[in-house]
Amino acid sequence: MKTAFAKPTAVVLGLGQNGMATCRALGREGIPVIGIDTDLDQPSARTRYATKFHCPDFLSGGPGLVDSLEQIGRGLHEKGVLFPSGDLNLAVISALAARNGKKASLSELGK
Repeated sequence: MKTAFAKPTAVVLGLGQNGMATCRALGREGIPVIGIDTDLDQPSARTRYATKFHCPDFLSGGPGLVDSLEQIGRGLHEKGVLFPSGDLNLAVISALAARNGKKASLSELGK
């Protein structure tokens, strides 16, 4: 017997080839997905499986990405799950955790 669980939101960092594959795989399973990138018009960002979120600092790993993650986190009702699509994303997540003095958790960002 299957037990129904609420599905947390997946936040995919980058809508290039790897990020979009992640969005599509999660979305096909009914998981809500938010995809973050600078260029939301790039061909690989075309999908019906993700809500797209524009972040001008995404490619540079600037502070705007951390601010965007905090903004998204404040809008979620429960913890989200980060899916980085590259090494730069991992560095930003580490900076976010250090800024908050803990492990990165979308539900606690900005609180």
